[in-house]
Amino acid sequence: MTGYIDIAEAAPTAVTKELIHWLSASVEQLMYRDNSTDTVNAIQEVPGYTVLEPIPFQAEKICDEFVLTDEVFDRYGTGDTFGEAREDLASAISDYFTTLRAEKDSLSRGAKEHLKVLQTYLSA
Repeated sequence: MTGYIDIAEAAPTAVTKELIHWLSASVEQLMYRDNSTDTVNAIQEVPGYTVLEPIPFQAEKICDEFVLTDEVFDRYGTGDTFGEAREDLASAISDYFTTLRAEKDSLSRGAKEHLKVLQTYLSA
C-alpha cells in the first residue's frame, strides 16, 4: 500500500465522483487569470470611472457559479463565467461609488472616511 488511492482505478461510486468534483473545484479556486488585462485577480476597469489603483479581489467557484469579492469596496460579483463575475463586480463597485459620491454631504463620518479611501482607487 502506497498511502493514496488511485482515483483512476477506484470504482466509480457516488463518493468517488463527488471527491473528483470537489478536487476539481478546489483546484479552480486557487487562481483565475484576468485575460482582458493579463492581471491576476484585480479589477482594472470600472464603468464610468478611471481606475487609479487596481482593485484586488478574491475568486471562488461555488457549485457552477463564480463569486468575486473585494475588501476595498466591500462588494461582490457573480456569474456563470469568470468574465461575467468580473463585470458584475465592476458594475457593483461603480454603483456603490456613484451612490457614495452623490450622497457625500449626508454620509456619516465613517462613510466619508471610506469614500476618501475609495477615491484613491477611482476617479471621475
